[in-house]
Amino acid sequence: MIEADLGLSINMSTSIEGAHKAAECCGIHRHSVEYSLGFADPHDHLPNSQVLELSTMCGHGMVSFNFARKMLDMVREGRRSPDQAVATLGRDFHITRMTFKNHTCCGHTFAAIDGAQALQAKMGLAAKDIARVKVGTYKAALEVAGYEAPRTAAEGRFSLKYVVATALTHGSVRFAAFEPARLADPATRALMQCVEVAVDPQLDAAFPGQRAARVAIEARDGRRAEFLQPTRIGDPDAPLSDAQLEAKFLELAAPVLGEVPARARLVSLWKIDSLPTLRPGAGG
Repeated sequence: MIEADLGLSINMSTSIEGAHKAAECCGIHRHSVEYSLGFADPHDHLPNSQVLELSTMCGHGMVSFNFARKMLDMVREGRRSPDQAVATLGRDFHITRMTFKNHTCCGHTFAAIDGAQALQAKMGLAAKDIARVKVGTYKAALEVAGYEAPRTAAEGRFSLKYVVATALTHGSVRFAAFEPARLADPATRALMQCVEVAVDPQLDAAFPGQRAARVAIEARDGRRAEFLQPTRIGDPDAPLSDAQLEAKFLELAAPVLGEVPARARLVSLWKIDSLPTLRPGAGG
């Protein structure tokens, strides 16, 4: 840092507005913000002093509270040495093993949605060409997402039949899928009547280690095909492709920013690692 001449690093425990005003008065740009309960309010939501010291010693909260707490416990219990507890810091990032949701509904329905859409594309069918859909999955998915005739957005998000039907009819299950007009869409409701769900013993035995669905579609022309979706698209073992990430971003951002600004923002996001600054307006 001395060679780079980056100057002093000053950390401030205050509200975001307070930090912004202080930086503005000094004529400097605020570098980063770490959200935490308890700094501006009572401290009863913060972890103990040992965990807090480890989490904030780098100045930016880059070591999570939960990780610090877990490693301290493991060292105390003799399950790891201090050196082993910090061996992965800066090398192993859990963000690479996170699930990125591709659908705005119950996660237990994701494999069924993904499998239904994959099979629909493989068979080259429009929703109106589908005569029957059979979904076999694990028991928890049917228990949690079991609404048969959802009337509200909340019920729709937890209706396996609805989210599969709306995905096959409209191509995605995002915010628009739970607007009143989409919930009442005649084509979706008609297809829901053709969707059958059941527990698949093999997939149920594999849960929770595996969250899978087996989907079968019968077309009105007599064709039938089956597809096993072994995991949820967006899980670490089946990450979203660049095209899927772009489609999700544009579907969500364009209604808010506008189509052209959203696409411009997308271009800048793809090169964020090469931008000289993250200040608003950088990169386009």
